Amino acid sequence: MLESIRMKARRRKTPEVAIAVLLVAFVWGLGACKKAPVPQEGKRYQLQGKVLSVDPDNGYVEVDGKAIPGYMGAMAMPYAVADKRDFKNLAAGDEITADLVVTTAGANLENIVVTAKGNGASGSPGKPLH
Repeated sequence: MLESIRMKARRRKTPEVAIAVLLVAFVWGLGACKKAPVPQEGKRYQLQGKVLSVDPDNGYVEVDGKAIPGYMGAMAMPYAVADKRDFKNLAAGDEITADLVVTTAGANLENIVVTAKGNGASGSPGKPLH
């Protein structure tokens, strides 16, 4: 009879232990499944300019850009290129349009479109396109 009571007591604890184990596993799983940070979209501006130089090894293109109203005046400066495949179509002297994407982490060019092919000669940053 004593053995029967012990068996009943063990059967009662088994579901409680199983529930406790499942609860701990669930909580641990929630902690392990943290969401990855969502990349910041950033503010987009339309850039128009002339390519002065192309540096695919370092991921930059120098552009003599027209003024971007509400953001910056006309100036020549290097820009990071988001898609390295864009370098295949870029050469010094090309006229381009692109999306300038500015985030807290930096800025880069996306959706680069060559609107007029240049002669391959680098331009002069002293002569803005505006």
